[in-house]
Amino acid sequence: MPGHTAGSKSTRQTPAIRITVCAVALLAGCREPVRTAVFVPPKPLLRPGSRPVRAGAYEICQRCEKNSHRRHVYVRSSPDAEWLRVYSHERSVTIQSCVAGKLLINDFFATKAVKVVVVDAEAGAHRRIDEAAMAEYAAEARPHPALILVPMGQALSPCGEFALIVIELIYVSGPPEDHAVATASFQPRTYVVRTSDGSVAKRYPSARVPAAWWPPDAAER
Repeated sequence: MPGHTAGSKSTRQTPAIRITVCAVALLAGCREPVRTAVFVPPKPLLRPGSRPVRAGAYEICQRCEKNSHRRHVYVRSSPDAEWLRVYSHERSVTIQSCVAGKLLINDFFATKAVKVVVVDAEAGAHRRIDEAAMAEYAAEARPHPALILVPMGQALSPCGEFALIVIELIYVSGPPEDHAVATASFQPRTYVVRTSDGSVAKRYPSARVPAAWWPPDAAER
């Protein structure tokens, strides 16, 4: 188990964070291990075919058009309110987070392809926010051409100003004998992007990030 050493306390898990032992520091008058809070991605709020769910101030559902593959995501603020269509797609989506009137959506718009979208639940407007992170990853990590990589939105910051996106390896193409080399070259990365325009605000050189992953100097008011 990561961070678990002999003599240390066992890992404890809560719905939002996992507390893991990262070091043992015997400070003056203190014999407790030093602990670091690690972010644990929440389960999606809404998966394909699931029933409507309540998330914060909103109820969220997904409906299919009759005689069509087109699907729509709807929200409403109360049982008496009308459903507002906020996003449409052709294949499959998961709604990962709903914070401060924003929805974080992973849209599986094609085979082995994903885009991360943030939706304004009040206005019904949406924007794609993964492209800057993917471009930066391609330039810095220079992934093996056989690797099929996708961005996956994991969470929104407390006031919805930032989104956490992890780069995931989902498939290795090419001859099977080359898969081991290609897979070994994969470099995990996680990016914090601004929900306003998708620009990269922070990056982590792994898929393991702190529980408070958003920029500490962010205007989270």
